Amino acid sequence: VEYGAKGALEFWLNIGPDAWSSLDDSYSTAFETGAARWRLGWRALPTVSIGPELRFDSNVDGRSGRAGLFARYEWMGGEISVAAGAAGRWADDFADDLEPYATLNVLFQF
Repeated sequence: VEYGAKGALEFWLNIGPDAWSSLDDSYSTAFETGAARWRLGWRALPTVSIGPELRFDSNVDGRSGRAGLFARYEWMGGEISVAAGAAGRWADDFADDLEPYATLNVLFQF
Protein backbone atom coordinates (compact mmCIF):
# COMPACT_ATOMS: atom_id res chain seq x y z
CA VAL A 1 0.00 0.00 0.00
CA GLU A 2 1.28 3.42 -0.97
CA TYR A 3 -0.13 6.79 0.11
CA GLY A 4 0.45 10.22 -1.37
CA ALA A 5 -1.00 13.33 -2.93
CA LYS A 6 -2.59 13.49 -6.38
CA GLY A 7 -3.29 16.44 -8.64
CA ALA A 8 -5.18 16.60 -11.92
CA LEU A 9 -5.79 19.28 -14.54
CA GLU A 10 -8.31 19.11 -17.37
CA PHE A 11 -8.28 21.57 -20.25
CA TRP A 12 -10.95 21.96 -22.95
CA LEU A 13 -10.85 24.20 -26.03
CA ASN A 14 -13.71 24.61 -28.50
CA ILE A 15 -12.31 25.16 -32.00
CA GLY A 16 -15.32 26.64 -33.72
CA PRO A 17 -18.72 24.92 -33.72
CA ASP A 18 -17.48 21.61 -35.16
CA ALA A 19 -14.20 20.83 -33.38
CA TRP A 20 -12.60 20.71 -29.94
CA SER A 21 -9.39 19.68 -28.21
CA SER A 22 -8.83 18.37 -24.68
CA LEU A 23 -5.79 17.73 -22.53
CA ASP A 24 -5.99 15.80 -19.24
CA ASP A 25 -2.92 15.66 -16.98
CA SER A 26 -2.44 13.99 -13.60
CA TYR A 27 0.38 13.19 -11.19
CA SER A 28 0.50 11.21 -7.95
CA THR A 29 3.35 11.06 -5.46
CA ALA A 30 2.37 7.44 -4.72
CA PHE A 31 4.58 5.38 -7.03
CA GLU A 32 5.51 8.63 -8.84
CA THR A 33 2.70 8.05 -11.33
CA GLY A 34 1.86 10.53 -14.09
CA ALA A 35 -0.47 10.51 -17.08
CA ALA A 36 -1.43 12.81 -19.94
CA ARG A 37 -4.09 12.32 -22.62
CA TRP A 38 -4.74 14.59 -25.61
CA ARG A 39 -7.72 14.36 -27.95
CA LEU A 40 -8.76 16.33 -31.04
CA GLY A 41 -12.44 15.86 -31.77
CA TRP A 42 -14.57 16.63 -34.80
CA ARG A 43 -18.31 16.78 -34.24
CA ALA A 44 -19.71 14.46 -36.90
CA LEU A 45 -23.13 15.12 -35.30
CA PRO A 46 -23.96 17.61 -32.53
CA THR A 47 -23.61 14.84 -29.90
CA VAL A 48 -21.06 12.54 -31.62
CA SER A 49 -17.34 13.33 -31.94
CA ILE A 50 -14.53 11.36 -33.57
CA GLY A 51 -10.79 11.93 -33.82
CA PRO A 52 -7.25 11.00 -32.79
CA GLU A 53 -5.93 10.55 -29.26
CA LEU A 54 -2.47 10.30 -27.70
CA ARG A 55 -1.65 9.14 -24.17
CA PHE A 56 1.54 9.06 -22.12
CA ASP A 57 1.93 7.23 -18.77
CA SER A 58 4.89 7.02 -16.41
CA ASN A 59 5.66 5.47 -13.04
CA VAL A 60 8.66 4.11 -11.13
CA ASP A 61 8.74 1.06 -13.46
CA GLY A 62 8.97 3.01 -16.72
CA ARG A 63 7.02 4.90 -19.36
CA SER A 64 4.48 3.90 -21.95
CA GLY A 65 2.42 5.55 -24.64
CA ARG A 66 -0.38 4.92 -27.04
CA ALA A 67 -1.89 6.43 -30.17
CA GLY A 68 -5.29 5.72 -31.63
CA LEU A 69 -8.73 6.90 -32.63
CA PHE A 70 -11.79 7.56 -30.48
CA ALA A 71 -15.54 8.05 -30.80
CA ARG A 72 -17.49 9.98 -28.16
CA TYR A 73 -21.23 10.37 -27.53
CA GLU A 74 -22.31 13.15 -25.16
CA TRP A 75 -25.60 14.02 -23.48
CA MET A 76 -26.62 16.58 -20.84
CA GLY A 77 -25.69 14.24 -17.98
CA GLY A 78 -22.44 12.75 -19.24
CA GLU A 79 -20.62 10.97 -22.03
CA ILE A 80 -19.47 7.58 -23.25
CA SER A 81 -16.38 7.07 -25.40
CA VAL A 82 -14.58 4.18 -27.04
CA ALA A 83 -11.02 4.21 -28.35
CA ALA A 84 -8.62 1.79 -30.01
CA GLY A 85 -5.11 1.88 -31.39
CA ALA A 86 -1.53 0.80 -30.62
CA ALA A 87 0.24 0.98 -27.25
CA GLY A 88 3.77 0.22 -26.13
CA ARG A 89 6.49 0.76 -23.57
CA TRP A 90 8.77 3.75 -24.03
CA ALA A 91 12.20 2.22 -24.58
CA ASP A 92 15.14 2.36 -26.97
CA ASP A 93 13.14 0.44 -29.57
CA PHE A 94 9.53 1.50 -29.00
CA ALA A 95 8.13 -0.48 -31.94
CA ASP A 96 9.16 -3.88 -30.52
CA ASP A 97 6.56 -3.63 -27.75
CA LEU A 98 3.54 -2.37 -29.73
CA GLU A 99 0.25 -4.06 -28.93
CA PRO A 100 -3.36 -3.20 -29.70
CA TYR A 101 -5.48 -1.47 -27.04
CA ALA A 102 -9.16 -0.65 -26.65
CA THR A 103 -10.94 1.38 -23.97
CA LEU A 104 -14.50 2.15 -22.94
CA ASN A 105 -15.10 5.18 -20.69
CA VAL A 106 -18.35 6.37 -19.14
CA LEU A 107 -18.61 9.74 -17.38
CA PHE A 108 -21.61 10.99 -15.40
CA GLN A 109 -21.83 14.65 -14.36
CA PHE A 110 -23.35 15.59 -11.05
